[in-house]
Amino acid sequence: MAFEPSEGLYAGLAFVPTIELTSAKTDVNKFKDLYFVALETLKNSDKIKDGAGNQTRNGLIDVIDLTGNKDAKKEKEIYSDLAGAISATLATRSKALNNQLPSTVYLTGNRWHSDVEKFKVNAFGMSDYNSSDLILKTNGNNYTGISLKKKRKQQHESPTMINNAFSKFIEGRDFADVRSDLDEHRKKFFAKVIKEACEPGMPLSVYARTNKSISSLNPDNLTDAEILWKTKVVRRKNGKPKQEALINLKSESDLADLTGNVLEPTVKDAFRKFVNSKLESTTTNLNPLFKGFLDIDNNKKWSPGSIKPFQFAEPFFFLDDTVRVRKRWEKSVKFSIQGIK
Repeated sequence: MAFEPSEGLYAGLAFVPTIELTSAKTDVNKFKDLYFVALETLKNSDKIKDGAGNQTRNGLIDVIDLTGNKDAKKEKEIYSDLAGAISATLATRSKALNNQLPSTVYLTGNRWHSDVEKFKVNAFGMSDYNSSDLILKTNGNNYTGISLKKKRKQQHESPTMINNAFSKFIEGRDFADVRSDLDEHRKKFFAKVIKEACEPGMPLSVYARTNKSISSLNPDNLTDAEILWKTKVVRRKNGKPKQEALINLKSESDLADLTGNVLEPTVKDAFRKFVNSKLESTTTNLNPLFKGFLDIDNNKKWSPGSIKPFQFAEPFFFLDDTVRVRKRWEKSVKFSIQGIK
């Protein structure tokens, strides 16, 4: 198997106090010191567990160890991975671990440690559906899977969050109708987003083009939705203007006007914020795209899923409110709680 340097560096930094990681962001010497801390921790810490008899640990050590290295390119790449590992450690600690340090880090390779082997799930044609690069243990028996994604520079395109399309998880003849319904719902949702973005005064009002008047198209009609789905915009590619389907645009960074001139940052930022706002959910208002996916099996009730055969539970939500009932009620009362609108 191939060994990813950022995984070894992350494992080695997982136990470093937050203040030391933060100070290394602006202090070159502290930044370089963290490389040696990460390497030595990866080599010697008994808090790092490897289910493959240290095969994974040793492989990670080999790819990040710069001892005797004379290749300037490799050194640059390792330090770049170190910067990414510091960023990832701080982000996951803040977002997923409640600012705690883990008690144990488990390396995941071809063989998982017995403590976490139960989390290695075979499902949907994949021998390792849980694609965690590392697993962190906190608070006794809390386990958090970490999947690392690389983005060398802020202006670079973001990597995909999932390496498989959603349809990969519902393959087979039994799911044919479900796939068709989900695909239609997805097309209509994004068709609405595209149409709204192209309306007068909206981010793409003078940039998007279709083979039919956008204002006359009805996103709830599948035929019209597919036309909106094919809406094109201009982007700069290799220095030249090129028309591309809006739905395939991976980044707004190279979005251009109809003459091929790259748009001003404020215009591109407005488009990004517009799309993100359409994908937001709140505690009382679920995003329409996700809402359409809730009752996946269309049986009008919540399905809890199963372990064998493995099947996901349908999503569920907690009502962020209090239901008060008066004392000594003698009659039952039927009521509907609609926490998601």
